[in-house]
Amino acid sequence: MSDHTVEVTRHEWSLAKLAERRPITAEDRANHYDWRIVCSDPRRCPGWIECHEPHEVDGRSAADGPWDAEESDPWAEQDEFVFHGVLHEWRSGHDWTVAYDGCPVEGADTDLPDGIDTTCDGTYPVEVEWDDELVYLTLSKGADQ
Repeated sequence: MSDHTVEVTRHEWSLAKLAERRPITAEDRANHYDWRIVCSDPRRCPGWIECHEPHEVDGRSAADGPWDAEESDPWAEQDEFVFHGVLHEWRSGHDWTVAYDGCPVEGADTDLPDGIDTTCDGTYPVEVEWDDELVYLTLSKGADQ
């Protein structure tokens, strides 16, 4: 998997507008920011996404997956199978899935990890953990805090 960082940037325009009305506080600087996850090499960062297209062979539906299939179904007991010209993997709870194009971490809906200074712009290395489809970020040990 690739290396991931969190980039924090100021909302300087909103702070400037606020400064027109009152002095800026440290709390204002800490609360007026954007952040994003950056991947060092999205091609090396594996992931998957649910496929919502129909999955069938010769008019027989494979929607119930490989473990509830009839013995004669070609996808029976096969975790991987090609449907509509694309390799799919069966994931219990997610049905037939396909490879995710790019880095799934960059687009993840996740929380900013603890220990990141939001009062100034900065780049922070993070560790990534997966729980099925959820992404958890932790500030890397040894990162400037």
